[in-house]
Amino acid sequence: MSHDQNYYQSLERAIQKEQPDIIVISMDHYFNLGENQKLQPLNSWIKRDGFNLAAIAPAIVNSLTNEQGDIYGLTPTFNASALYINNTFFNEKGIPIPNDPLTWDQIFQLVKQFQHQDKEDKQYGLYTKYSENPYMMALHIGEGSGLSFFHARNKQFALNAKGWGNVFENVLNCVRTEVCFDLKSPEIKTTAKKEEAMKTSYQENHPFLIGNIAMAVDDSTLYSALTGNNSLFKDLDWTVLPYPTSADFPTTGNGINMEEIFAIPVGAQHPEEAWELAKYINGEDYGRIFTQINPGELPARKPASNEDSRLEVFYKLDKINNNMINTLRGFPDPVLAKMDQLSQTYMADMLDEKTTVRDALDQMQRELQATLDNSNH
Repeated sequence: MSHDQNYYQSLERAIQKEQPDIIVISMDHYFNLGENQKLQPLNSWIKRDGFNLAAIAPAIVNSLTNEQGDIYGLTPTFNASALYINNTFFNEKGIPIPNDPLTWDQIFQLVKQFQHQDKEDKQYGLYTKYSENPYMMALHIGEGSGLSFFHARNKQFALNAKGWGNVFENVLNCVRTEVCFDLKSPEIKTTAKKEEAMKTSYQENHPFLIGNIAMAVDDSTLYSALTGNNSLFKDLDWTVLPYPTSADFPTTGNGINMEEIFAIPVGAQHPEEAWELAKYINGEDYGRIFTQINPGELPARKPASNEDSRLEVFYKLDKINNNMINTLRGFPDPVLAKMDQLSQTYMADMLDEKTTVRDALDQMQRELQATLDNSNH
């Protein structure tokens, strides 16, 4: 975690200096520029030309539309996460393979049934991209479950709010019992053979492909590896389910990311031409080409009924709430430094059961709030 106060300003300065007609930006830049009224609303063009927003995944349209109903950009593709299931593991344990979406709580209940007995041949219950950092893993899961660790409007931390204790308990139990995959584990073997080297490269990026993990929350690049390299991973019997959410917010999650949003800056010299380009790139034909160029990306337009039915799991969310990294990026340096220090200290104490989760979260809450209040003076 590092704070870069020029992260947004540098792009704003570049836009002001170069005055481009169209820009391609990530989600965090999109939201920042939109809030600062640096982008032109596309609504009038969309309405005039009958551009079909209904064909685009609801989560994407909802995310790109602000509270006033303005939409400032369009994206032809996105990256989405899902829950990957190792069917063999479930069958060996006599556990029915899930067919319906699971909540995070249900996943952590299932995880307990995959505690490994054999020290030589370790098996794991769960992998997420935050497995290496239990604190960030808890923040990510909490956010995806509809919780907020910080309220920007009143600048108050909320780590001790209802719900966070349960999230941290689940993560800590998973790590403590070593059922969560350890990224430092030696399962990935290096090799000189070309095909095996390619396989190893995939496994380094997506440990689920090693074959010793029951469930993995990973992105659509893993889906591409599984479906596009059947010869490499043909022995892996797998299922994919929608991204885990919470019982309270079943269609809201933080499993979607957009890196190529096309937007028209305020002050563009040729806005009409810029819109024509954005309309073409975000049209049905070009979107399909885009995903062929980058197979890990998914088309923003929902798949046709004759396509792989498994693709539908990536389009189940209606709303996106992945603000965690953006929130962290907005903190002053002293707050981030304090958070690093506190998370290491208290996560270790909670893992060793030297303190309760409730007491640790209360203490972290107080110290982080005090650091933030002092840094604002």
